[in-house]
Amino acid sequence: MRKDAYPGSFIYAAAMMLLFLQSCAATSTTPSPTAIRPLSVTQVDDNESGRLQADFPSGSFPISAKGCGATVLRITGEDTENALATGTTTKVDAIECCQRDSGGITIPNGGPLTVQQCIDATLKAEGEAKHSSSADCPRKRIMTNWGGPFVMIRRSSDPTDPFKFTWKNESTGEILDGSNSSGAPIVTQTFELLCPAFSR
Repeated sequence: MRKDAYPGSFIYAAAMMLLFLQSCAATSTTPSPTAIRPLSVTQVDDNESGRLQADFPSGSFPISAKGCGATVLRITGEDTENALATGTTTKVDAIECCQRDSGGITIPNGGPLTVQQCIDATLKAEGEAKHSSSADCPRKRIMTNWGGPFVMIRRSSDPTDPFKFTWKNESTGEILDGSNSSGAPIVTQTFELLCPAFSR
């Protein structure tokens, strides 16, 4: 995977710049740009059983190692071959993201937006969209909200190893190096979320 293909930080930065450009063009008659939408959008079936949002804290749905997080709405099929998680970026997620501001978008960090403008832009960009990730837990095969499938090729027996799991992108053959830019931390977090019995 190319380092510029990892979407979490890009979506966050682009959403912030979108609000800034819209505010600069407030007196123009040019139509506003289309809001940026997250990848892997899906619909949640309200009749579907499983663990619900009340069971999870904010930031519990893995999206990006540096960008804005999301919160789990529902998990079904945990520890099975059809594990599925859906999530969305809540106001609490947006507040945490903009206060942390790893992209340098807000005025305190040299950017053009106030923290509140950042929060508003994040929520506008996300809208009502849902993120989804899935797993075949017995086969240790993961689809994140932004790509995959990834399959585990190594599990470290060393408890001090910072890279407990090593993942391979089945589509490209690339072995993730464990860095944030490779997406490996998000793949691991998705595996731990959907397949807790297999990740211990």
